Amino acid sequence: VLSGTNTGMTFKPSGMGSTTQNYLGRSQYSADPYLNGSLDDFRIYTRALSASEVSLLAAGPLPAPQNITATPANSQITLTWDASLNATSYTVRRSASLSGTYSIVASNLINANYSDTGLGDGTTWYYTISATGLAGEGVASAPVSATTYTAIENWRLANFGTIANSGNAAGGADPDKDGRNNLLEYAIGSDPNQSDVGAVPVLGKTADGLHLTLTFNSIADPALTYTVEAADSPNQAVWTAIWTSTGASNTAGSVTVPDTELISDH
Repeated sequence: VLSGTNTGMTFKPSGMGSTTQNYLGRSQYSADPYLNGSLDDFRIYTRALSASEVSLLAAGPLPAPQNITATPANSQITLTWDASLNATSYTVRRSASLSGTYSIVASNLINANYSDTGLGDGTTWYYTISATGLAGEGVASAPVSATTYTAIENWRLANFGTIANSGNAAGGADPDKDGRNNLLEYAIGSDPNQSDVGAVPVLGKTADGLHLTLTFNSIADPALTYTVEAADSPNQAVWTAIWTSTGASNTAGSVTVPDTELISDH
C-alpha cells in the first residue's frame, strides 16, 4: 500500500558519497523500525523505473528463446530464433558435446541470429541461447546442434552446386567422361567438370633404377584412405598393398611410392 510520494526528490544514491549508512531495510534513525520482511534482490538504477518496468522486474528473468534453428554451411553454422518479448540482448553458448561445458561465443546480440564462423570441416557443435532483459539474463534454451559441411561436401558444392552425393555429384559419376569418377577426381585434386587426358599415376623408377615408383597427386583430407597395390601381372587375382595413407598422414601435393620388390624379382 502506497503511503506517500515526493516528486521533488532529486537526490541520487551517488550523492551520498562514502558513508557507513547505506542500510537496506533500516532507517538511518534508530527510532524507526526495521523492515519486517526479507529482500530477494537489490539493484541501483540511474533513473526512476516506470510502472511497466517494475512489473517486468517482478516477473523475473525472461524465458528461453523458442524455435531455434541451426543451419550448417562451409566452415560455419548459422543460428536463428524467435525474438523474445522485452529482451534487450541475447547470449550464445557453444559446446563440442551435448552434455559438455557450454562457453560463451557471443553476447550482447541485438538481433535474433548469429553466424559461428571459422569452424572445422565436418564438426558437430551444440548451442544454447538465452535472452537478457531488465531482470537480467534468463534461462538457457534446450541445446540445438548442426554439423559443418565435410571437405568433400564443400567440393561438391563448389563444383556441382549441391552437397548431395547423387546425380552428377555422386562419387561414382563421371560427368566429364574422362574415365575418372568424381571420388578419384576429388582424391587427386582434379576438375570433375574438365576432361583430363593421361593416366592418373605416373610410373617411374628409383634413382638407382632398382625399383618401380608410382607418382600421383593427393589432398589433405583425413577422411580419405589412399592405398597403392602391386602385382606381377594385371590379371593377378590378389594384389599386395605396398603403401597406405589416411587421417593426418594425408598431405596435399605430389606423392611418390616406391615398390617394395626389385624390378628383377617381378
